[in-house]
Amino acid sequence: MNFKEYIDKTDPELLKQGYQEWLQDASLMDDIFFRKCAEYRPDIVKTIIRVILDDPDLEIDDIHPQKEMENSPYRSIILDAIAKNPNTGQIYNVEVQKSRDEHIEKRARFHSAIIDSKSLLPRQDFKDIPDSIVIFIYSHDILKKNKAIYNITRKTDDNIPFNDGSRIIVLNGAYKGKHRLKDLIEDLKQKDADKLHYKDLSEVVKETKVATYKEDEKMNIFEKIYEDATKHGIEQGIEQGIEQGIQENKIEVATNLIGLGTLSVDKIAEVTGLSIDIVNELAAAKAG
Repeated sequence: MNFKEYIDKTDPELLKQGYQEWLQDASLMDDIFFRKCAEYRPDIVKTIIRVILDDPDLEIDDIHPQKEMENSPYRSIILDAIAKNPNTGQIYNVEVQKSRDEHIEKRARFHSAIIDSKSLLPRQDFKDIPDSIVIFIYSHDILKKNKAIYNITRKTDDNIPFNDGSRIIVLNGAYKGKHRLKDLIEDLKQKDADKLHYKDLSEVVKETKVATYKEDEKMNIFEKIYEDATKHGIEQGIEQGIEQGIQENKIEVATNLIGLGTLSVDKIAEVTGLSIDIVNELAAAKAG
């Protein structure tokens, strides 16, 4: 039985309970919840970009949450959110990551490259390619230098700016010092909508958390995780996993994920909330 078949056979009331538990425990630092909020209120993407860039009057429109960047037959990706400056054409990509991604440099390079590849028409001059800023919001200090924000641009080996118009920003969601981004970092991790500093972020978190669960809604959290994991790659999909709140169900979920054969032990442990030792035991039992 594959994972989707497992979900289809699960008691709908248990799914509803699990969904509501996940929803109440979610924050904007959860990429799936972030996408859900951005789909409901795309303007929160504008707020986050303005705060990070320290530009409250920055013009931003054409906001698209969950934008698929098709690259067949090579690897495609789904961007958490992409937007544009209507005056300059500058492109902004916002990505939220809770996973312990050890390849941020290569991921950033790929995101910039695929955005650039969609920015020019055939025979259009290279001078017309718009500037781009890819913003990665991590729940932890991925670059391990204890900075609130990392700004990355290309330079020569003697530190001369290359000025190619591309820029990478990494926000450290674990930063606890004094910084102008302190309130935003706290808001991204805050589960209680009433405790957020930014009014529009507070409103969308509150509105999304009280959204009505619909049994016939095809993009509920469980199917969303499954589709992202199988169709678009694990790094775009499973961050919080299927939290059903009952230990025996977590074990059954882990067993079925092991059976899929596409996830690592560490990722299954992250998805289910089980310890790595328990998942290893389940994997050994499955193999035996």
